[in-house]
Amino acid sequence: MIPFENRAVFLLASYDFESLQLTLLSLDHTVSKEETVVILLNGKKTYAADLVERVARGWAAENTDKRHVVRPLGAGEGGYTAITEILNEYGPLKATEFICKIDDDIIPLNKSWVDTLANQFELLSKFSPVGFVTGLINNNSWGFNELLDIFNKRNEYEQLMDYPSVAGYTGSRIVEPGKVDDGLYGTLWQYPYLGWWIHGWTSCQVQEFVAKTRDLTIKEIPQETYYSIGCVFFKKQLWYDLEPARYKTSFDEMLIHETCREKNLKKYAVLSEPMIHLFYNTQRQSNRELINLMATELGKYFNDERFNTLKKMNTEDLGLMMAEKVNTLQNEITAIKTDLSILFNSIEISNNT
Repeated sequence: MIPFENRAVFLLASYDFESLQLTLLSLDHTVSKEETVVILLNGKKTYAADLVERVARGWAAENTDKRHVVRPLGAGEGGYTAITEILNEYGPLKATEFICKIDDDIIPLNKSWVDTLANQFELLSKFSPVGFVTGLINNNSWGFNELLDIFNKRNEYEQLMDYPSVAGYTGSRIVEPGKVDDGLYGTLWQYPYLGWWIHGWTSCQVQEFVAKTRDLTIKEIPQETYYSIGCVFFKKQLWYDLEPARYKTSFDEMLIHETCREKNLKKYAVLSEPMIHLFYNTQRQSNRELINLMATELGKYFNDERFNTLKKMNTEDLGLMMAEKVNTLQNEITAIKTDLSILFNSIEISNNT
């Protein structure tokens, strides 16, 4: 078994304090008090990021020996940049060889899930090089496709999607009726209703989600499949092997996908470790009201009343966030006008001479 001192849970948090509360409360029930947990604050200095920091530091204060909160110097510059800085420089992570990276809206459901992922990584590495091991995440393009069969929902899905659909960031890929595109910016990312739908029969029925997956085994994720890394257990060296200059991107998911594909590093999902992923960015606003339903369900599942007393987004919060966005937009417009004015003046001077 990979010992506690040689691994850490690494949680990337930015702007969503509501989701973060659910994630941290779930970790209270599913992660050992001996597990090192580092919360990386990767939001720019905004009101939303301030709320996230309050939640993170409040949770970490309950176990200061093992829970840490850190804001990288490059906060807000993208996940790859922030994570690389902290993996290289932050004391509590320097001695660790393994990282379990999770996002701030991932909710693991089984006790000791980190042990399971770590043990499977260690075991599977004896047979072939492993890139990462993950759980069975519901609101995930690959995991969603698996769950359609596990829950016998394939026919229902085919009825929902009985006309060609699109995938890809710009909708450039056409998907046949009833099929699922589980790649980059796939079907689930494109259609927020599908996120709502799958949460209805997994996240809002947690006992059944856990029961239906309890006896499942391990499944390899195909090399060609682009996997959304909401939760991945990996050797820290994998991160150091990423080459943004070579692949002309600093998007961490893409870098991991390309590195695993080129080096033939295996990717595995432990199907008996069910996890909830609250939102893709395309789903966050339209499906936000699900947070209350999930909080109630998780409170029952973990037998924890704190899920029913979480801070909720109110109109004052929304107003402050909106005012901040408007102010940022106005500043950007002013900067553009200034640049254009300088450009036009330069052209005029050049023409006069």
